[in-house]
Amino acid sequence: MEPDGTTTIRVARSTRDRLARVGADDFDGVSSADAVIRRLLDDHIELMTRARARSDSARLRNDPDDRAEVEQISRDFGAADAW
Repeated sequence: MEPDGTTTIRVARSTRDRLARVGADDFDGVSSADAVIRRLLDDHIELMTRARARSDSARLRNDPDDRAEVEQISRDFGAADAW
């Protein structure tokens, strides 16, 4: 992905060094801080999306109205398949 312009972010040297180590050790030798940050953000967004999906799923599993709607949809599909 081509950068859409650059900016400077002030971070502690230790943070910069940690980014470099993560890129080298965990991300197949990636040396660009930008690439490491992008990958960390992508991973974070994916984890949060999955956590929300699990939470929503648990909540909806315990919602009698939603359960009834899911069961009706399942019956409707079953009837369509039989048709």
